[in-house]
Amino acid sequence: GEDVLTGANYSGYPFYTPSTTMYVKWFRDGAADFGRDSEYFWQLGQVTPMINGLFSAYFRAGLRHKPEGRVIQYTMPHSPGNTDASFRRTAFTHLAHGVKMLDYFGMGMNETFTENYVDHRDFDRFIAIRDINHAMGLVDDVLEESRAFASPVALLASESTERWDWSRIATDFAGHNYGDGFRGTRLSYHQERVGIYTALSFAGISPDIVIERDLTADVLKQYKVLYVVGDSLPAEVVPTIEQWVRD
Repeated sequence: GEDVLTGANYSGYPFYTPSTTMYVKWFRDGAADFGRDSEYFWQLGQVTPMINGLFSAYFRAGLRHKPEGRVIQYTMPHSPGNTDASFRRTAFTHLAHGVKMLDYFGMGMNETFTENYVDHRDFDRFIAIRDINHAMGLVDDVLEESRAFASPVALLASESTERWDWSRIATDFAGHNYGDGFRGTRLSYHQERVGIYTALSFAGISPDIVIERDLTADVLKQYKVLYVVGDSLPAEVVPTIEQWVRD
């Protein structure tokens, strides 16, 4: 029925890189209205737990015009693996980016899971879970209706650039070669985007993610700054950006 949320376990692996197709376009085009992604960020070379906020920002970009949609992010307390500091920061980063619920996936003790457990000797991790639950409980009455603050800054996730990022490992039927050739993926613009997002967040301005179809006069007038990341753009959007800069 219309009240059932539809989604999947969206995975940014193997590079912890959100793609515009999976994290934005599927939602914009009506294929899904429930976002959640795998969250083993501590296994990969990323800059701080703030990367999880970027993933939630991508989902929010996909659901920007779908208020009925929900982002319910994995926030894994696993011990060993995650740390208390990263677990807490990830939880509150997700909530600050408009996430309505957190999914701890598994928090049973060692004997109850083959993986994804919280070691029974890690008292601090169970305390952290309690603290986050209590903090969310204090705002439970308003959390569902709350909205993330509108940002004066936009950060472009360019689909045209993304096609070239993945082109060296692309195969037939839009598949990706995650075998021996996976290192052919170009990550430089993803890393640049993460760096800009991190710097802006430390400056107190978390940017909105926009995609190429957002580069219209009506959307751009909401922003004071647009960070254009990548080496490709559709030719037809360039005059719109130029006019917005002049205005």
